[in-house]
Amino acid sequence: MKTQTIVRTIKKEIVTHTEPFDVLTCFMATGVLLFISFVACSRLTLKYIHIPAGIGFDAPIYATDYGFPLPMVSILTPVGPQQTSAALWNQILGSSNVQILWAGLFLDFAVFFLVSFLGVYLYRRFIH
Repeated sequence: MKTQTIVRTIKKEIVTHTEPFDVLTCFMATGVLLFISFVACSRLTLKYIHIPAGIGFDAPIYATDYGFPLPMVSILTPVGPQQTSAALWNQILGSSNVQILWAGLFLDFAVFFLVSFLGVYLYRRFIH
């Protein structure tokens, strides 16, 4: 019973102190935060992928991950003598060496939307 009253109170506060324009502002701020996260944070890691197609070895591959706190995009680059075998890498990586990491993208979107919503709500509630 007590949790229902808390949820009702929070819902009433949000409805009272937010407008449709505030939600639009939250989406725009989320887009800006996602872009800044993508541009400002990149990590280079060395990964090993197993090549099973009759060859059966582990090949090193560099992965440059973009995004913070979770990576959103990863760019894979072959390392070593396997670089020259373009047909092999095309078979392994598919048509592109750019991977969109959907779980990281959605979770980063959720985190940044909550941060921007909290900022807009607190501004409307206490300053404006």
